[in-house]
Amino acid sequence: MFLKINNYTKYFVLIFIIDVSVVSSLFGITRDEVMQRTIPYLNVPQNWICSINNIIDDGSDIKVIVEKNLVIKKGEPNNGIDDRRDIDMQYYKTSPTSWWPFEVGASYPSVAYAYGMDNTFSVFQTNIANGYIAGKRDLDTSVPTGKSGYTGIDCAEF
Repeated sequence: MFLKINNYTKYFVLIFIIDVSVVSSLFGITRDEVMQRTIPYLNVPQNWICSINNIIDDGSDIKVIVEKNLVIKKGEPNNGIDDRRDIDMQYYKTSPTSWWPFEVGASYPSVAYAYGMDNTFSVFQTNIANGYIAGKRDLDTSVPTGKSGYTGIDCAEF
């Protein structure tokens, strides 16, 4: 009886592997396909310039993880620095200020990273022009008052 169970187990594992392989080949994409999908986001027709409307600078409650704990702290309002960067700089003084997010007046050649979002470059440019916030973190769960939303693309969306 042990041999029969063992054979059944072998057949089950074999069928499972074949099934997974077929599903992966039907719905998965290759590395080359991923690279092809990135080209429109890298070769954008023109850089976009971050304005005061594309950052959070109103003293919003900002979520940050500090030593594995969620902390909510208010950013400094109307200082021209995104509140998310304000808070990061308070807790992580040695981290480069270029980490997150964008600087007012700076020019950028690609679409902003935005957790869980999937904007094409043309949608992104339209959103930037309409005052959307450039970029989104996983901790950015609500849109601050007076803002239209977040814009950008998550790498998982490719």
